[in-house]
Amino acid sequence: MKEIEKMTQTEYVRLELLLARALGTVRRLVRIDKAEYLESGNAVVRVLYRRQFPYLMETDGKSVFSVSRELRKV
Repeated sequence: MKEIEKMTQTEYVRLELLLARALGTVRRLVRIDKAEYLESGNAVVRVLYRRQFPYLMETDGKSVFSVSRELRKV
């Protein structure tokens, strides 16, 4: 997957749309917070749903392999 900082606006919007579809929502409710790149070429992306609910998603830029909710420590 291409680094987020080096993506064009169209590629970035397409990635946001892919992540929103994995959550079952619309793109405007999803924001990409940060990404960690793996040796396999995939990335683990931290996504904020409605700007407060964090999710971790593993993706290669064309499909989402896993979605998990990140819990907050109290």
